[in-house]
Formats: sequence, structure tokens, C-alpha cells
Amino acid sequence: MSKTLSATEARIHLGELLDDIERNEAIVVEHAGAAETVVVSIDEVEELSAQPAESPDWQQTLERARALIRADLGDRELPIDDIINRMREERSAELDDALH
Repeated sequence: MSKTLSATEARIHLGELLDDIERNEAIVVEHAGAAETVVVSIDEVEELSAQPAESPDWQQTLERARALIRADLGDRELPIDDIINRMREERSAELDDALH
């Protein structure tokens, strides 16, 4: 569970927030209305640090996506020109709708 506060509220209620953090509650601190910082307990940081960081290999991800597309298409060809033209028409229609 987490709690969201402005930076001013966090500063004013720091003592209470420390109690919440000790109970493993994450505190999201906003600045100018946007979430900017998360305050968590040392235990939580150590737990997160102990987990191996996985950085997805973009080439493997791309190859998996291609394999899924090939499996979905089967023997059909991908009409790339038709797809691009359809996307352009849809974008133009959306822009026309937005302007009118």
C-alpha cells in the first residue's frame, strides 16, 4: 500500500511518515502535482537491491515479436503499403476531427 502527499505535506508530517515507512508503506511525494519521489524503508531497498536487475535484450524482444507476427500471418503476406496508407488515412481523419 502507498500514500501520496505533496512535498510540503511530507515535510510537515515527516515524523508520521517515518512511522508509516517502518510499517512497509511506500510514500509517494509529489512536486507541482506530479509524482517525483518514492520513500521506502531500508528493508524494502535491500530487498529490491537483492533482486537481479533484468535488462531486456531489445534484439530478443524484437525477434519474439517477429515470430509472433509470422505465426499470426501464416502463409499470408504482410501488405505493408496498405497498412501504412491505412494508418495515414486514420491519422488524417483524427486530425480533421480534432480541428473541426
